[in-house]
Amino acid sequence: MFRDAFRPRSYMDRGSLRMSTFLWAAFMILFVAAWVNGALAHSWYPRECCSDRDCYPVPVERVKTVPGGWLIEDGTFVPYSKARPSPDGQYHICRREDGKGQLIELEGLPSCFWAPMGAS
Repeated sequence: MFRDAFRPRSYMDRGSLRMSTFLWAAFMILFVAAWVNGALAHSWYPRECCSDRDCYPVPVERVKTVPGGWLIEDGTFVPYSKARPSPDGQYHICRREDGKGQLIELEGLPSCFWAPMGAS
């Protein structure tokens, strides 16, 4: 028994090693899932509208349906004819100056504003 006190022991027993491996794997899966979800959140914005920092979702309470289109709380008006259908059922907008400037509008294309289908 006295000799056992001086024997080198493994850092962890097998049960602890299994648990730490499981926790590490679970953490990595959650991390990758969160990263992929964040990366895919903007994956559908068209290139002409977004350079991965200009577009973002707009909370529904910040958008009012008014005659002829939508009015965003900052005073930006988007006519029905210039909006795009939202693939996720939420409002989205792309603005110049890293998302802080004017609505991005493209000649001959709808503006870079998405509205839920039937939200008119």
